[in-house]
Amino acid sequence: MYLPPDTMERMMAMLSQYFSSAHLMMDVYTNLGAKLSKWKNPVTEVGVTTVYGLNHPTEPLGKSRIRYVREHSMTPPVLVNQLAGMERVLFRFLFAGGAAKQLYRMYEYEWQQ
Repeated sequence: MYLPPDTMERMMAMLSQYFSSAHLMMDVYTNLGAKLSKWKNPVTEVGVTTVYGLNHPTEPLGKSRIRYVREHSMTPPVLVNQLAGMERVLFRFLFAGGAAKQLYRMYEYEWQQ
């Protein structure tokens, strides 16, 4: 996340007040991912200086009407399975397995009036 947790919570509340209903997909760093990104992170090339981690999808919801729906895979198995041999093994380990999940996640949220 590129917003501090309290700012994220306020933004979620404002979104749920402004829009009567919506679906929101959000990719986030875990706390570990945010800490590790201080060493090397491509977003610093566009001016981002601090990232924040999120270990539970309900953390930024506060008192908003938004509800957590589910976690999505960053690398769907159907795409990973198109790779072959060592490439598939390596990709599965680095980007589609438990190691990647410790650093980065994709969450779905929704709200309705």
